[in-house]
Amino acid sequence: YPNDSDKIIASHLSKFDAILSSRAEVEPSGRIRQYAITRPRSIEMFRGEKVICPLWSKSNTFAYDDNDWFAATDVTYLTSKLNNHIPMKLLLAILNSKFVYVWISYKGKKKGELIELPPQPISEIPIPEVINNNQEILSAVDEVLSLKQLDKDNDTAELESKIDHLVYGVYNLTQNEIELIEKNA
Repeated sequence: YPNDSDKIIASHLSKFDAILSSRAEVEPSGRIRQYAITRPRSIEMFRGEKVICPLWSKSNTFAYDDNDWFAATDVTYLTSKLNNHIPMKLLLAILNSKFVYVWISYKGKKKGELIELPPQPISEIPIPEVINNNQEILSAVDEVLSLKQLDKDNDTAELESKIDHLVYGVYNLTQNEIELIEKNA
């Protein structure tokens, strides 16, 4: 140990060796030390096309990003590697839909008015395979993204409502189910 304070810290931590060694983040190879507070992430997660969201939000607030964008904490990253290769913009449409808001509200954790948006339960959202071929949703998403890129304050409520209804169609929801979602979203 380089100095006495390092010895004192090591001695103190040694009392908790069993607990620290059993953490999921600690690797037997020693690459991640017992006292490390997080596991390293692949840089590829932060590069290229992805859908991102805050860990806690009042609603399902997902954004599309195709640049290198890095965040340290409290951000969930969804990449094609994580979502069975569903086109990111189509995933964005589903994740921002009223349908998913209601789903997450019931399946996810809540803290007051906030809902938690971690990879799980997001990864458990059932996504029909037919979404991969839905050009109508993709066109509407592209239009929303273009309008927001021009001016983040552009009103896209009509397009977002259209996307919600297209998503209802993908899930083959009945009129009663749609009314229930609209009432609770």
